[in-house]
Amino acid sequence: LNTKVLVLETYGSGTLFTDKWFIEGLMKFKANGGILINCTQCVEGSVESFYDSNKILTDLEVISAKNMTVEAVLVKTMHLLAYTLNFQAFKIAFKTPLSGDIS
Repeated sequence: LNTKVLVLETYGSGTLFTDKWFIEGLMKFKANGGILINCTQCVEGSVESFYDSNKILTDLEVISAKNMTVEAVLVKTMHLLAYTLNFQAFKIAFKTPLSGDIS
């Protein structure tokens, strides 16, 4: 399996499961060079790290999708992966609006 990006769809401002197996899986994925992106299920608002339960997002350098839809995140991710960017370049490009994807 050659998964390069994992898109998380979390609750509210980014609250996610804190079960040990889940967090360890995210840590292993990140340690193996994976890119983690977090989107919210909320219709309005964006992903932030306000609570202890989602502090792990910051620790793992999870990229916030801000207020992008899941569909926009997937298309933008596929577009950026075509350029074989390293993590920092991917992160900068992902946070840059391309065509009204981030408001």
